[in-house]
Amino acid sequence: MKNLFKMKWGIMALIVAMAFMFGACEFEKDGKDENITGGDIDYESYDTSAALLIDNNTSINLVAFKGSLNEANKLGGIPANARSHALKRNPSLFTKNEDFPLIILTSEQYLNNKGSLSSLTNTPFTRIYVFYNHGGDLVRYDVSDRLGGEYKLVVQNPTSYNVELRLGGIGGETIGYATNRMMETTLYLTEGDFYIFPIFKKYNSQRDTVDSLYPKFTGGPSTGYAFYHPLGMGGNIKEATFNLQTAVGTLNSSSSTSGVAYITVNNVTNPRASIYVKLDGVQQRTTTGVSLFNDSRTFQILMPNVGGGNGAYGTEILVSALIAGLPTNEATVTDQASSDTFYIEADKLYVVNVTGNYTNEQLIAKIKTDAGQGGPTIINLTTESWPEGQW
Repeated sequence: MKNLFKMKWGIMALIVAMAFMFGACEFEKDGKDENITGGDIDYESYDTSAALLIDNNTSINLVAFKGSLNEANKLGGIPANARSHALKRNPSLFTKNEDFPLIILTSEQYLNNKGSLSSLTNTPFTRIYVFYNHGGDLVRYDVSDRLGGEYKLVVQNPTSYNVELRLGGIGGETIGYATNRMMETTLYLTEGDFYIFPIFKKYNSQRDTVDSLYPKFTGGPSTGYAFYHPLGMGGNIKEATFNLQTAVGTLNSSSSTSGVAYITVNNVTNPRASIYVKLDGVQQRTTTGVSLFNDSRTFQILMPNVGGGNGAYGTEILVSALIAGLPTNEATVTDQASSDTFYIEADKLYVVNVTGNYTNEQLIAKIKTDAGQGGPTIINLTTESWPEGQW
């Protein structure tokens, strides 16, 4: 009887153990749900061979694509709430400096449409304008936590220009990117208020900069402020439309501006040494991620915000403590009057010449801020200088 009792308990224990084992296997399978490690989605962060860094501020697992929705352009997965997630630098996809739309799907969208990814062209989770720096530092981009809700925003872009959509101001977080001649791009947003600022962007290969242009209102009490589209999502308002043709129309006005001054650092040190530039103690980077200037590089200085949250920016800024050089040999930038304090203006290109032998003499850094005689040149960033075909 004792043996029978022991046998019964042994069988029951075995059944419980097997149930636990299979249950655990099923739990593990469900836990990863092919959204974490399966379904041909690679969620690894390639920190030593990265192309881009992504902060995923949503609680949704995502999948990223370069330029278009097809398997060959898949860059990998981005786990929910990931910080500085490194997308792999695939040598067949990343060969040079370039800008492109990063198309992002949810893992659910991807897994449910693997055989027909192109059907999601108008309804991705979002698009982000990104720049890949083939020889410089990594650039980090954010996926906004205002995405992934139940409220539908249809963005219409019948124009020939690519447009980035930002919240709260021209320097705000990005919620999407509408490519040119895309009649509809659908974004799903969370409940709440949105002030959407359209920003026109493109890579300028001549200056190796990412140029931005934002339109301004041209009439009424909003004159001079950055153009924006107000939007309230909630209650019975489940869907809204934003046609970007309205914003493009204001770009034809001379009021449009980049909101920055361009500074080209012309490094003519002899022997040649890579130098840096600091403004108010902060080392500057180009918009493509470069911080050490080997020859001639251009960075941007943002104009001061004079309109609070309304997106109005000043036309000039007072610069002081602009420094160029090396850790052991820094030169304060001075103008034609030998002053280290001077004004620079928006939408103009200035040149800083850095000269000298860093091994045995003090470097010299000079800038010309007056018109003529090597002074600043006007940068025309209206639509006339952004023709179709340069995008």
